[in-house]
Amino acid sequence: MKSLYTCLILGLNLSLLGCASNQDIAPSTQSPSKLLSKPQVLTPSGSNWGLRFNIKNLKTNSEKGNIKQGYHYMGEGDGITISYFVEPAKKHKNSNNHGNPAMYYWLKAIRYPLIDQSTVKLSKTNKYSKAEYFYTVNKMKNVNYYIAHNGYWIDVHISISNYTPKDEAKIRKFEESLDIVAF
Repeated sequence: MKSLYTCLILGLNLSLLGCASNQDIAPSTQSPSKLLSKPQVLTPSGSNWGLRFNIKNLKTNSEKGNIKQGYHYMGEGDGITISYFVEPAKKHKNSNNHGNPAMYYWLKAIRYPLIDQSTVKLSKTNKYSKAEYFYTVNKMKNVNYYIAHNGYWIDVHISISNYTPKDEAKIRKFEESLDIVAF
């Protein structure tokens, strides 16, 4: 079990990301028929699985790397910018506990000076651990989804510039479609 100091840093209760849980969480088995129409599946080179999500009019800006050395994707569509990174797990390689990559990546991200600390919200589901926050400039809403899957850590980041409350529906639709699929 993690110490209170590990899970409470900068006044944030990191146990909301799952860092205090030893429970392994299996990937979702949600059937494609329950998801939004025409989801994209991005498969890191060398893997037998992919990340499924739905963003209208997705355009790829860059894609590089492979599953063994690290994979990076960037794209945009429907007013959402998305990037995601996959790399071999740093620790707990046999665990699918989403709190492990969340703890690792979020403790680095939280130091970024443009993050408005008063807007940070941390949570977890059976599919991911999540950090939501705004930048101090440009009304940019950001959401990171941290996923552990079969010895790999995944950090999915979406952002919306000049965010308005109407954009929340896009974020929720993205979240509903976000999943790992095996081939």
